[in-house]
This record gives sequence, C-alpha cells and structure tokens, in this order.
Amino acid sequence: MISAIGLSLFLFLFFSSASFAQETGIPVSSQAFISASSETVKTDSPPADIEAAAAPAETSVLLDSIKKTLEENPSNLDEKKKNMVLYELTSAGEKIDKIISGGYEDAVSTAGFREALDLVRKALSAYYVKNGRRPRSLEELIPAHLPYIPVINTVAGYGNGVKYIRNASFDKNYRAAVDGSSAYLYFSDPQSVHYGLVIINSSGRSEEGEEYCAY
Repeated sequence: MISAIGLSLFLFLFFSSASFAQETGIPVSSQAFISASSETVKTDSPPADIEAAAAPAETSVLLDSIKKTLEENPSNLDEKKKNMVLYELTSAGEKIDKIISGGYEDAVSTAGFREALDLVRKALSAYYVKNGRRPRSLEELIPAHLPYIPVINTVAGYGNGVKYIRNASFDKNYRAAVDGSSAYLYFSDPQSVHYGLVIINSSGRSEEGEEYCAY
C-alpha cells in the first residue's frame, strides 16, 4: 500500500520536473540540417533511459494512483501539461516493467519501432481528418496529436530525428531513401506517390528477418 506522504512526495517531484521540461520547451524545439533534396530535423525530447527499483506490481499500483490523483483532483497543470504527464506515465510504466523483467533490449528494438510508428501514424490520420491535408512536417502534429515525436533506439542511438524527403526521387523504391541518418523518414512532397508515409530510417532486420523500414 502506498502511503499518502510517499505519493505526495512523488507527485511533487514529478510535477516539478514536468514543469521544468515544459518551461524549457523541450518537447517542441528542434534543430534542422538541410540539403538540396532532403531535410533532417532533430527534435529534442525527454531522456529515453529510465531507471526503476520497484517491482512490476508496485510500479503499476503507483502509476494508477498518480493517474487517479491527476484525473480526480484539481492541480496547477493546464490540460496540455496534464495530458503530457499522463502520456509519460503510461509510457514509463511499460518501460519500467520491461526493464525489471529483463526484456529491455527487446523493448527498445522491434516492439519499440512498431509502437512508435503506430503512434505517429495514428496522429497523421487524425491530423488529416481535422485539416484535410498531410502535414509538411511531423512537428505540425505537436501538441494537438502528439506531445512529441516518440524516441526510438536505432543504430545511431536514441533519438527522434526526422529526415524529410521533399521530392519524388524515390517513388519507384521508397526504401532506397533509407540511410540511417535519423530515426524516421517522412515523405512530405505532395507530388510523390508516397506523400504522407512515415517509416523507420533503418535497414536493420528484426529476429524474424524483416527490415525495420518495411514496418
């Protein structure tokens, strides 16, 4: 059973760090590297590494308690901040349990790629329904449809950078655009047959032999 004092202390520390991250603009800032045919944007985001000492069952109880407190009690967080905190809690809980159970490496590879793509693609669909067009940049999804672009662990390490393909050069074979220079590839040219497609920018293979860029 989690004591009220322990929960209050955890919430205080959590909100303090969340407020600091929000004030510094971490989820939405970016740095661009531009070439003649494509653009790679590296988006800052919360650290991907998570440490935990609690057992999985205790983790679940703690996260449920915090979520319930957020949902039922007024706080100084606005709706945007509250949604970001809840999103982080859900993501963190899954990662913590996987770390404790010894499946961390698997969690940040194949499964992590699929989960990240699913989040981004759902956000793209929601954006299209609302705006009637594809976004020119994945950053247009933030914060209405995503708090930030999901961080994944590629050959280059943890990141959520996006390389934008702003031409139709790869219409015959979109996988030819894969170069491992970023976490994601997004085809943003309205004239391309792949317009609106987002994939993992990696030609690595899963244990089943499937290329990550084919997900």
